Amino acid sequence: MYRANQTPDSVSVVFVVPPNTKSKDVNVVIGPKEVIAGLKGAPAASFEGSLYGRVVKADSLWFLEGTTLTVSLEKAADSQGYWPVVINAPHTSSHIMDPHSTFVLSSLAEEGLYVPDLSQITPDAIYARMKDAADRGSPLAQLRMGYILAGKDPAISSTQFGMDIVDKEQSTQYFLRAADDHQHPEAMLRVADAYQNGTGVSKDLQQAETYASRSADANNPEAMYMLGNLLTSLARGEEGRSWWSRAVTSHGHAPSCRSLGYSYWTGEGVQKDLYKAQDYFSKATSLDSSLPFPLQLKQEIDEQEKAIQSALRNSQNGTSLKGSSSRINSTTANSNTAKIENNNKNHNHDSHTNSGGGGGAGGWGTLGMVTAVAAIALLSLGHFASK
Repeated sequence: MYRANQTPDSVSVVFVVPPNTKSKDVNVVIGPKEVIAGLKGAPAASFEGSLYGRVVKADSLWFLEGTTLTVSLEKAADSQGYWPVVINAPHTSSHIMDPHSTFVLSSLAEEGLYVPDLSQITPDAIYARMKDAADRGSPLAQLRMGYILAGKDPAISSTQFGMDIVDKEQSTQYFLRAADDHQHPEAMLRVADAYQNGTGVSKDLQQAETYASRSADANNPEAMYMLGNLLTSLARGEEGRSWWSRAVTSHGHAPSCRSLGYSYWTGEGVQKDLYKAQDYFSKATSLDSSLPFPLQLKQEIDEQEKAIQSALRNSQNGTSLKGSSSRINSTTANSNTAKIENNNKNHNHDSHTNSGGGGGAGGWGTLGMVTAVAAIALLSLGHFASK
């Protein structure tokens, strides 16, 4: 697979070669309208075919730097401007076009962006060319064929062919080739999904974890999310949550954020903390509006805040949790209650000492303080004090 960059006057084609490749190992042939570039002795060239336009052979060159081979082509005066493709047909001598160029042409023809021959835009022609590119080693074509044969390609489907082209086993095999031969992150994720669900292969959760881990290590947030779900289902919640956290921190991944919210809401594998759950759900909704904040969680938080306010009022009034009470001066009680409510709204539970001193009708006596602490503990509001 190569990457092409161009200006109106030139086009550069860059592709990766194995480490320790020397100039003597490289084979590059540049003609006015054709090019071949690759490694000597390789089964196929990495870049081969007829060019879209003409180039000036004397001003074109190639150079090797580390694992990068660059072919720089100078466009001829009658071919300057933007080229929709670099290679647009098989080489006139070898009658070969490299796999990636085949994939590119097939994709452009399908989208109607570049169609040199109207016969190329029929479903049969597009499918045949895509399959040819995949079978000859194009990772992008292999990924595409995986989706086509899984029945998940929006452009090429059984309906267009008038027959069932879905083949889950072959689909997974194409994904496997792109994953194993080219370490394609999306293909590795699809293989992990296949092993997890037994699609086209025997169900194997160990293999599912292996491929999901490889994809996640390649910085794929969807793989991080899947791996988090898989590990959590295998009772390895701490590892799973670490992958969700990485997806959130590195990519702002909303579903992972939501999963962390559920963990703190239910207390599954972590200390239950409704306020942390609230934070994660709110962030998930801000990242993806299709993920609404759960109303039940909001109701639970409202109920707990009302309960703690009530407990604090009772303790301020000298009332025990069992309902025993003592008379207090109503004016002082109302004044102190207002202060407590204000402190509660700010989630600040610093010790408050009334000017009336400890033990008095208007103060935080020993019984009142113990009662408030007990109420907070019983209500399991671990995060409340931190707010």
